[in-house]
Amino acid sequence: MAEKIIGTDIAPQDLVAKITGRAKYAEDFRADGMVFAKLLLSPMPHARVREVDATRALAMPGVIDILRADEVRQIEGRPGEASLTDEPLYEGQPILAVAAETEEQAAAAIEAIDIDFEPLPFVLDPLDSLRPNGPNAYTGGNRFGGGEFSELKWTDADFEEIEAGRMPNGEAAVEWTKGDIDTAFSESDLVLEESIVHQSLTHHPMEPRSAMMYWENGKPRLLKAREQSGKPGLPRALKKPDFVDVFKKSGIQIVHLAEFHNRLGRSRRDPVKALPLLKTLHEECARLSDDGFLLLPGEEPNVHLGGHWISFFPRPVMWVLNRSKDKPFTEEHP
Repeated sequence: MAEKIIGTDIAPQDLVAKITGRAKYAEDFRADGMVFAKLLLSPMPHARVREVDATRALAMPGVIDILRADEVRQIEGRPGEASLTDEPLYEGQPILAVAAETEEQAAAAIEAIDIDFEPLPFVLDPLDSLRPNGPNAYTGGNRFGGGEFSELKWTDADFEEIEAGRMPNGEAAVEWTKGDIDTAFSESDLVLEESIVHQSLTHHPMEPRSAMMYWENGKPRLLKAREQSGKPGLPRALKKPDFVDVFKKSGIQIVHLAEFHNRLGRSRRDPVKALPLLKTLHEECARLSDDGFLLLPGEEPNVHLGGHWISFFPRPVMWVLNRSKDKPFTEEHP
């Protein structure tokens, strides 16, 4: 594939609009009466907000108000994903927001806010947290599983094993198995054991989507990118999606799609509602593929395969992130 790209003049379809400044981004749009928000970010990797003094900021011209963490709905059981927090878990995590009439006024107000922080223990190396009496990255412990925190520490003997090149396994916070693992290992020609470390932060896909909502004549108006409507069939814009030609012109021959999103919400677990959408996904991948370009459907198995790995669909299937305890691993539906 490299020989097809080297020396080739590649021109993405949005190239001219971007280099001439004609391309429009979310921050280029304005609405009457629109206000601007700026975030105050944590200067510490782990701390607790003792006190916030926004007196000077609120007295500044154009400043409307501030938004604190206790005014925003938090997601229970998912630490570190709050939009605002009084206990930042990393440097740069948003603590509060300021709304003002202009972007410059909001930025100036952020500089006028005084915050008293209580520094808390933090960890840069996961192994430091596992040492006896080592610091925990979170107030509740250093291990998260089953919706709650706990503390896990290794012994000095465990670290002697590490120095010898052997990583201790310990007890997992959450375990699940399928099949007879011991028998499968005993019958294998090769068993390879390695230790892996990966971050638990959600990946950030390059999805060119944005949304803007504002009030007009007493009603909210939403401007957003067009997405799959949640019903069988395709929006008109996807009959011939631009990304296929972009990939082809770039010399890319195989593209693996991931994260099949729809608007079914919890109903995505209902085969009657979800299967028609997945059927459309497979049919469109086949339609948009040809002898020189292969479009593959896929999904993120998430916790069920030990992390954020992307899987292929070997055949048309419906994948759900969770299933009830007594539900079979696979089901067939007409």
